[in-house]
Amino acid sequence: MNINFKDTEKKLKHDHEVMVHYKELEPKYTIVRAMIKARIDSGFSQEEIAKRMHTSQSAVARLEGGSQLPSLNTLFKYAKATGTTPMIHFVHNKKGLCI
Repeated sequence: MNINFKDTEKKLKHDHEVMVHYKELEPKYTIVRAMIKARIDSGFSQEEIAKRMHTSQSAVARLEGGSQLPSLNTLFKYAKATGTTPMIHFVHNKKGLCI
């Protein structure tokens, strides 16, 4: 049985509970996408980034997989390995502060 990703995505975008969770995770995955983009733009493989960071390729894969967010120290090491500078911005939620 084949599942069409685009059709499934359209259905899920209309599910309120799914969208609530998606919005909660969006900042995390924005960081992950930025890291992957930095690596790709630098022309390096995960293995090359790992060597530059003095870590393993599997550690870089875990960072890029989004299963855990990097510490600031790791974020700066990754940036140095890709020849980039991380920029962090804080923006207000549209609905106000969440506590």
